[in-house]
Amino acid sequence: TCQCHCPAHSWQHCSTGYMFDYVSSCSCVQISSVASKSVIAAIILLFVFLAVFIIGGFVMFRFKRGLFKEETNLENVEPNSFKRNIFMSQISKSEFDLMSLKAKPGTKDILTLYEFDEKRSSLKSQDTIE
Repeated sequence: TCQCHCPAHSWQHCSTGYMFDYVSSCSCVQISSVASKSVIAAIILLFVFLAVFIIGGFVMFRFKRGLFKEETNLENVEPNSFKRNIFMSQISKSEFDLMSLKAKPGTKDILTLYEFDEKRSSLKSQDTIE
């Protein structure tokens, strides 16, 4: 690990923004030109991560995902109306979940399980009559 240096008699004080290069040029050089490659790489990575973070936040905001997901207001709905009934088939559960997702909060579009079953059975009976 031998390293060459400039002779001590050539060392000099440099003005602000400059520093003496003891190794390669033996003269005053701008501090910005001596910046470490690792510091430059770290700054570039910081800007890349910041850009990804901002773009990701914009995409989540645009498509209402993550932190920006809209909460549904279910104050007017009975507390147990969304609880799965053990006797529901998977098809009934899927239909009920789909209906619940399509319903607008605060309207009468949101049905309880009982109301959903009544509506579903009436629609099935109409299909068999026709």
